Amino acid sequence: MNRDPPQRRVRPPVPAQPRLSRILLELVEHRVRPVGAAITFTFPPEVIDLTLTGTVLAADEPKLLSFTWGEDEILRFELHPDGDGTRLVLTDQLRAAWAARNAAGWEDCLDRLAGLSPAPDAWKHHFDAYSAAFEPVLGPQAPADECPVQLAIGS
Repeated sequence: MNRDPPQRRVRPPVPAQPRLSRILLELVEHRVRPVGAAITFTFPPEVIDLTLTGTVLAADEPKLLSFTWGEDEILRFELHPDGDGTRLVLTDQLRAAWAARNAAGWEDCLDRLAGLSPAPDAWKHHFDAYSAAFEPVLGPQAPADECPVQLAIGS
């Protein structure tokens, strides 16, 4: 996906949807910290009772932030100049069975950050399409109902 956020900004623009705004602000409030620093991601209780911890793996503000996300995932966000805009490269290193659910979730989140309003069932449609594409290569995908965070954000 190609988005055009200005590179000088580390925090994304706040979307119009209040619940999603709060979730995203909780996740991005962390200032870039030194490599090895511990970080905590607390989701709003009305969405899900969940706190994930992580460790900063790489940081070069405002171009790069990489960290562990829970126990089994690594997220990497890179900003690169692209013509008059900026290209966001998001890499999500995770268990193969989670690929469809996370791809669908990130597509929904990035659309919302870009100011788009996905249909209420967009996450499920994306999940089904990614599952069909990924299963022949990666194997069975975790069922959609095993992803409470994505379902709560997408609903």
